[in-house]
Amino acid sequence: MIYREGVCCIGFTPDRTQIVLTKRRDLSIWCLPGGGIEPGEKLEQAASRELTEETGFYTSTLTYQGIYDIKIPRFHPIFWDRVYTYVGTIAGGKPRINDEVKKIEMFEVNNLPKGFLFYQKARVQDAINKTIHSSPVIQQVRVRDVLETLIQNFQILKHPVRLYRNLTIASTRRED
Repeated sequence: MIYREGVCCIGFTPDRTQIVLTKRRDLSIWCLPGGGIEPGEKLEQAASRELTEETGFYTSTLTYQGIYDIKIPRFHPIFWDRVYTYVGTIAGGKPRINDEVKKIEMFEVNNLPKGFLFYQKARVQDAINKTIHSSPVIQQVRVRDVLETLIQNFQILKHPVRLYRNLTIASTRRED
């Protein structure tokens, strides 16, 4: 099984009407800032670092929202992605493009862009509602949903090798 742990950060504007999203270079999809956890790094530090690295923005404080698990398929998964999610208010900084991100934009929370990762919408909705999860949330993701999102963005046709790499090589392997 492929097992991967990471963090994501939902960065709101001070009035909580917009969030910052990034458009990835490799798959050209809109997503929340996030990524891996460095050895010895605390989860909150990782979420803050990822927000700053991927967007150029920073927050003064972060609030833990919960753990979101994506298992494909749900029972006896071959792919398991565990994401520790934090919410914060952007306190400063300037948009900064980098080697992972080709575009950074603020979007109204009720008008997220086409191509935004469908399973991250639930995290945004939980943040809007200020829902905090004490136990992991298993997000229902079907392979069909993943393929539809990628085909919708035409990325599976352009970059099947990048898709494969993102699902395998960048992941940490764990045996059950």
